Amino acid sequence: MSSVSKQELRRLASLPILDRHGKEQSYGSLWQVQRVAMIFVRHFG
Repeated sequence: MSSVSKQELRRLASLPILDRHGKEQSYGSLWQVQRVAMIFVRHFG
């Protein structure tokens, strides 16, 4: 398991993502209210 630097986390937080309704928000908004666990799944094929 690797950790993320504070600089990488700030950069990641500013990236735009779409919520389940298609509305754009910043990735950092996911962890503004509470702690979250982020799991990335990569699909091959």
